[in-house]
Formats: sequence, C-alpha cells, structure tokens
Amino acid sequence: MNFSVGYARDKDQERWNAFVLSEPMGVTPYHFYQWRRVIHDAYGLASNYVFIEDTSGEMKGILPLFFAKVGCRTVGVALPYCSHAGIASNDYDSRMILLDTAKTICQNMKLRYIELKETSSSPVREGFVTQILKLEDSIPQHWQKVESKCRRAVKKAEKSGLKVIEGGIEYVEKFYTIYQKNMEKLGAPTHPIILFKKAIEEFKGKATLLMVKKNDDIIAGMLIVQCGRVAHDPWTASLHSFHHLFPNDLLYWKAICYAINKSCHIFDFGLSGNDTGLHYFKKKWGTIAIPLLYTRVLPSGQIRIKKNRINVLRYIFNSIWSKVPNKVSRKIGPSIRKHML
Repeated sequence: MNFSVGYARDKDQERWNAFVLSEPMGVTPYHFYQWRRVIHDAYGLASNYVFIEDTSGEMKGILPLFFAKVGCRTVGVALPYCSHAGIASNDYDSRMILLDTAKTICQNMKLRYIELKETSSSPVREGFVTQILKLEDSIPQHWQKVESKCRRAVKKAEKSGLKVIEGGIEYVEKFYTIYQKNMEKLGAPTHPIILFKKAIEEFKGKATLLMVKKNDDIIAGMLIVQCGRVAHDPWTASLHSFHHLFPNDLLYWKAICYAINKSCHIFDFGLSGNDTGLHYFKKKWGTIAIPLLYTRVLPSGQIRIKKNRINVLRYIFNSIWSKVPNKVSRKIGPSIRKHML
C-alpha cells in the first residue's frame, strides 16, 4: 500500500486526535495535538507534527517533533518536557516510514540529532521508567486492591484534617507557588507559569487541579489531564513541611478516584528514576514500571541509544542551582528550563 507524508496544522487537530484515541502502538497522552500549542505558547519552540496516511486519507502513524537549541546546535525532540512521546503507528511499516522521515528532517535541517522518547520491552537496571496503574471499575473495588499501608496513610491524612478540593485555572497560581518551592528544594529550574495555564485552557473539560488543604492553607496539588481512557498527572507538588500528614498519599488516592469517576482504565503516574524514592512511592500503589528507551537519529542516518542514566552532571548542576537566591532562580529559571528537553 502507498503512503504519503504530511505535516499537520491546527485544522488537522480533530483527525490527529482521533488517531491518538484509536490507541496505536507507542501512543501516549502527550501525543494529543493540544500539547503543541501548550509548549509553543510557553517556550516559543518551532515544531513539525508529522503524519503518514494511505491513499484513502486515513492516518497510519504520527510523530510530534519540536526543535530547540542545546548548546550551539539545534536538536529535534519527540517530545520535550515529558517522559515519552515518540512515534505512534498502526504497524511496523508505518513506523519505519516515519523513522526514515525523521532521518530526512535531521539532514535537511542540519540538526545535531532527533531524540525519540519511547518505551522499551527490556528490563532496566538504571535510568528512568514510567509507571502506570490499571484501574478497577469502581472506587470500592479499587480501594480493596490498595495495599494496607497506603490505606492507613490515606486515613491518617483524613484524620489530620486534610481535604482535597477540585478546581481549574483559579488555582494555578497557588499550585505554581508550591511547585516553585519544590523545584528550589530539588535544585531544578522551573517551567513558566503559562505552561500550566495553557495546559488547563487547551484541555478544557479534561484537565483539573486537585488541591490538598489543611485548614485554609493549600499544601499540595496535582494537575490531572484526561486523554481518552487514560488520566495522567504531568505535575505534582507538595510542601515538605507537611509531609508528616501524608498529603501525597491522600492526593494520589483522590486522583485515582477522579480517574475512575471519569471512566478511565489507566492512571499514568509518569516519570521516575528507577530504584529511587519516588519510584517506590508510586510502586506501592500497584503500578507497573515500563522502562524508557531514548534513541537519537543522527544526520548520517545512524540510530544511537541514549543512556538514560541519572548522571553525575545533573547532580552537580542541581547542587549549584539550589544555592542560587530564590529571586534570581525564579526570574531566570524558565529561560534555562527551556533548554532542558
């Protein structure tokens, strides 16, 4: 069968998203077209949303690409600022056509490389994983499935007077304040607040903020985006000084309840370093860890596997960044985060 390569525009959003909802191989919530505008409006990055279609005009595969400077050279990434979103296709042939197209784009644009963030079927000993949870049909059914230590933590949080409220754009600034404090503690630059605002605007009716309250104080929050049968949380943040009250356990349980009420089958806990504290926190909820494999397409046509190690250089950078005064880090952080793809 003959295929042709096309480049999607905003008018193609409905057709693009319909393909994503058909759940082809390699698809993730980050493949939805709305992320193109979210990332562009937050960082101004150029993009090519590539697709292939057959002679009848039916999409068979997609590849969302953004371009950004890393050092002195421009690179392509599918997709920046997320765990994974590489090629999604109906079959092997479609995937290979998109891979060849990536090679051509890399050569024509004189890119340093194009990075594809995808999953792997091979076990991982080091690096990163994404963690997903299969949901039961009802909240009572799923509660019975939850480990006893998680149930105890949720009950302790509720006995401590913690409550979870649901909202939207009106809570973004409060969420962002907590997010900033988290990133400062971790020694990492922050995204600009417009990234969060645009995510809620673009996924209107499908995105919500869950916020944990202690009396009148907001102490934790999570942005949830529903994409078809999958709910995922791109960003979660909480105040460390309240961790003894188990706000994160309550927050994740309420997020699971939210997803079940929205008839989702999967809750995507997102990225974590393998064998880290965050990994084990998510694992206790019954998640399945899926190894991530990042490959780089070079202008020569070669494909190299990027070693996804939690490297020493990142630790050094984080330790230095954590010493930068907050007023300075909050001002210049987003301009640095832009290049951390």
